[in-house]
Formats: sequence, C-alpha cells, structure tokens
Amino acid sequence: MNPRPSTPPPPTPHPGLRELAPVCVLDRLQGGPSPQRPTPPADPMPELLSDLLWQLYASAASARIGEFEQVFLATLRRHVPFDAAWTGRSTFVSAWPLLHNSCLDGLPSTFVQDWLAVRYCDPLAHRGNERPDKAMVVALEEPWVPRKFRRFGDRHGLAHLVNVASREGHDGLLTFLSLYRRSAAQPFTAQEAWLLENVVRHLDQALDFNRSHHLGRRCAGRPAAAAVCDHWGLLHQAGEGFREQLLAEWPEWQGAWLPGVLVEHFHRQPDQPYLGQRLRVDRAEVAGLWQVSAAQRQPTDVLSARELDVLRHYGDGLTYKQVARHMDIAPATVRHHLRNLYKKLGVSNKGQLLRAVAPR
Repeated sequence: MNPRPSTPPPPTPHPGLRELAPVCVLDRLQGGPSPQRPTPPADPMPELLSDLLWQLYASAASARIGEFEQVFLATLRRHVPFDAAWTGRSTFVSAWPLLHNSCLDGLPSTFVQDWLAVRYCDPLAHRGNERPDKAMVVALEEPWVPRKFRRFGDRHGLAHLVNVASREGHDGLLTFLSLYRRSAAQPFTAQEAWLLENVVRHLDQALDFNRSHHLGRRCAGRPAAAAVCDHWGLLHQAGEGFREQLLAEWPEWQGAWLPGVLVEHFHRQPDQPYLGQRLRVDRAEVAGLWQVSAAQRQPTDVLSARELDVLRHYGDGLTYKQVARHMDIAPATVRHHLRNLYKKLGVSNKGQLLRAVAPR
C-alpha cells in the first residue's frame, strides 16, 4: 500500500465547505450519444495508446485552463466510448477522499453530492489511494456491490463503471478518472482498462503542464503572476514570480496554501479583488478551481468601475460636460465622481490627478 499523501490538511474551512468542492459540469464538445463500442483487438492496443497520448499532450498546450478536461474527454470518447465521466483531484483525509475539484461530463451537478451520501460503500473509494494506476472495473448488477451504492447508480442510470487514479504529477494530490456506461450489455473490457491505466498517469502530468503553460495573464491591465488553486487555498500550480509576489506582502508565508486572509476574503467577497499593502490579488473561477493573479497595487485599485470610466475620459481631455454626454449621465453625476476621485487619490487639481494615475 502506498503511504498517505504528505500534503497537510487544509486550514479550518468555512461552514459547508468541508465535503463538497465546487463542481464543474463540462459542455460536450461533440453532441449526441456515444458511438458504438468497436470490438477491441486482442493485443493491448499500443498504437491506439500512442495516438491518444500524442493528442493528450497536444491539447494540454493548446486548450485553455478550464477547457482541457473537455478536450481530453472528447478525445478519449473516440477511443473508449462512454456515456458519462467524472474526473478531478482529491486527497485522503481521515480515511475519506477529500475532493479538491470535480469535472462532470454527462452527469448533473448533484451527482457528487449524491455520491457523498454513499461514499462509505463505494467499492472504488479507497482503491485509487491504495492502488493508483490500477483500473477497477465494476458492473453494478454484481451481487457483491453494496445495495445502497447500486441504488445510487440506478438513480443516475449507470450500469458499468471503470475507475483509475494516479499520483504521478502534483505531489500529494490524486488525479482520478471514472467512466460510466448506461447499457448493461456494454461492460468495460480488459483492453480498455489497460488503456486507461496507461493514460491516467499522463493525464496527471498533462494537467500540470496545461496549467503552468497557460498561467500567463494580466491583472487589471498590468503584468501579473498567476497560480491555480482550489477553494481550500491549496496551490495546484504556481506560475513564475507568484510566490515572490506573495512573500512581498506576507513575509512569513510558507507557500503550500494561499494565506488564510486571502482565502477568507475570496469566500466572503468572491467578486472583489483583495487589496493588500503592496498587492492586488484577483480571482476567477476555472473548472471548479480558482485562477489567482497577483500584481503590484496601483492608485486606481481603490476606484469603482464607473469612476475609472470618468477618469479615462477626463484624462483624454474632455470637460466634465463632455464626459457626461459621452457616458449618458448627468453632469452633476460626473462632478460627484470627480470629487470622489480627488478624495480617494488624495489630490486637489487635475494635474495632480493625472500624475497620480500615470504609469510608473
């Protein structure tokens, strides 16, 4: 048995977040039912595996964060037909899998919540942690499958499933992949299980590559350092300069998890940037994860979107009456925003105002 992951448990979460991470329901890239399963050849399909891995890494470089799982499952479906899928990352805490993110294909967003109620009798719940890289194939009609888990499968119209996991990529996180078929007459084969065993370890690596490759982004129009983390604040991937940026704001930060104050802010105000002494940190939802960008604070960070619009037009040389006409608001409203601009930026005339927001 492999040792338990070394990743430390997450900080005390907000109420209601212990069991269920955000769930991403993927859009099908190819509509319609799954194609008919072809009769697999007698050998373990090495040429098929080679083609699938080539497409896997090509899509890791081309698909954006949040799209990669969609592209991967659409590609996989052409080689191993399935009706539904569940993939994501987890760790094992107190003998149970703790979900860090979940992506569903062909399943409702309630699927994971339903699974939490039967995870204790899920024949696959511990298998991925104990035997990563080994696929387990289950027919839900088999008598040894617990009745409650069989009812869970019936509720979602599932007859056969195969599960495989890997810990080849991100240290301490388990990447899992479960595929489902609805027809009792179409079990997963040994050849298909072999293919998935060889694919999942590359999926683990490709996820890390996809996220690191596409972490370059801009924060409020300025260069920023970015990272991908889950709703606990555990860093899955950190781009160049991200750790250094956070250390400038929090010198005692250790680096495995986002600073607690940052995580708490994004749970309380998910649509608002965090404004520290030195940094502005923005967050965006991506496939059930957070993409976080950190950049040096600018004077304009304290301004509202409407105030920024007024400032941009005013800085272009328009009078306040011209700004009012351009924005289709009253001149008195423009004067109100300008008073707020002077107050927030601590200036007293237009020249000081424009110098305060000029690029440095």
